[in-house]
Order: sequence, then C-alpha cells, then structure tokens
Amino acid sequence: MPPAHHLSADATWATKCYHVSDMYRQKMALPVVIGRIVAASGMGLAAAIAILAFVGGLWVAGLIAAAVTALFMGMMFVIERGAARE
Repeated sequence: MPPAHHLSADATWATKCYHVSDMYRQKMALPVVIGRIVAASGMGLAAAIAILAFVGGLWVAGLIAAAVTALFMGMMFVIERGAARE
C-alpha cells in the first residue's frame, strides 16, 4: 500500500485499485451461487471426514475422502472460471 501522504482526499488507494460500488451492482446467476455453496460445503465436509479418518487410522477411507476433496476443489475452479466468463 502506498504511503498515506500520496493519497488525495477524494481518491484513496482502495478505490483506485478496486471499485467496491461495482461489486454490489454485479448480479450473479443463481446456478453459479448454488454451485459455489455446494462446492465449498462439499469440500469442507470431505476434508473433515478425511482428517477424522486419518486420525482414526482408517487409511483407505481417508484417501477416498481426500480424493473427493480434490474433486470438489476442481469443481470450484471450474465454477469460478465459468463465472468469470459471464
């Protein structure tokens, strides 16, 4: 962040780099929102199951849950890339 003495009163560093007002005007498609929620929730749940399985000594179940976590992460990348094109 640049020093404060280089900023004018009407234009701060944050407003130059990122237009917050544009963010609130942007509408997101409902399938994208639902996809993000499903991907984030699924990834978190699968990661938690993987950790619990590894701690409990269930290596095969932990590896399966870790693979499912990777699938949800890939799903999240695909959704974000598709949302960026819209």
